[in-house]
Amino acid sequence: PSKTRWGTFDILTEESSQALKGLLEDAAAYKGTNSLMRRVGDYYASGMDTDAIEKRGYQPIKPYLKQIDGIKTKGDVIRMVAYLRSHAIASALINVGVRQDARRVDRYVVGISQSGTSLPDSDYYLKNDPRSLQAREALKKYITTLFTLTGTTEAAAEDHANSILELESAIAKAQLSRVAMRDPVKMY
Repeated sequence: PSKTRWGTFDILTEESSQALKGLLEDAAAYKGTNSLMRRVGDYYASGMDTDAIEKRGYQPIKPYLKQIDGIKTKGDVIRMVAYLRSHAIASALINVGVRQDARRVDRYVVGISQSGTSLPDSDYYLKNDPRSLQAREALKKYITTLFTLTGTTEAAAEDHANSILELESAIAKAQLSRVAMRDPVKMY
């Protein structure tokens, strides 16, 4: 019930994830002298220590929030997007990566694709069917919750959530639709 599809590649992905989880749990339980195994185990254990994570709250992202608060111009936005991408923090506004060229499979090219929205694709922002409306309301509630967790008042958090949804809706209007993204010529 949690999946929109289930096929052989999904099964392989799930099996690979479970195998990786087993290796990481083994590394976390490792008591030997192999330093690489200990580091991998410690890293995994730190990510699974939900008590320590919850105790830190939003402290780890405070510097980024301060940088975001300093954004005043389009140039500032571009610099922030570049910073987030170049430091592997987020894929803000666009996705960039190296991939095989669809027309010349013996070459690799830099691929750029649309991003910048929280919901899966532009249809969620542009359609007004019950499912899309429900998804947008759930997103607003989620964003509001995130802001309140940083100490923002409920009213201000709701205003921020509305602004974010308005911005993401504007981005969605400029994006290709789900159907258009299936067209290999348009996507090349």
